[in-house]
Amino acid sequence: MSPKENKNLDYIAAKTANKICKGKNKEELEEIEKSATKALGVLQEQGVYALMIYLLKEKAEPAKAICEGLLTALKDHLREFGFQDVPVGYDEESRDILNFFGGGDGQDDRGVLADIDKILLLREFFGLVLIYLRYGAKALQKESEATGSQESES
Repeated sequence: MSPKENKNLDYIAAKTANKICKGKNKEELEEIEKSATKALGVLQEQGVYALMIYLLKEKAEPAKAICEGLLTALKDHLREFGFQDVPVGYDEESRDILNFFGGGDGQDDRGVLADIDKILLLREFFGLVLIYLRYGAKALQKESEATGSQESES
């Protein structure tokens, strides 16, 4: 099995977290770390739907990047688990995102939240991404600090 076909949740979660952190400066990484920590708390305490509401209501760039990263990962890597037609837009399509998860327009029986297996899979997957995102952002901050201090010494 090639890495491109890898369906291991750890691998996909790590890849997603790395993609969200890629190309960010130290300050952006600090904000991503804070936002991921808050989002993880919401997920653990309130669940998948509350996480999506939280990420959609936050207007800060880190929350937007996390939300889009999670939805893109669902669309790109978890199709065979029943995650087809995942809306990926952030601002204009927030109603579509909530409907996809099953929380609006009377479509609760057709949304992701109607299937306990999908809920548990998403809770595990989103949790992994957020944990990897926290630690990855922290590590990249330290790397950025080390690089910055080496450059100033030169």
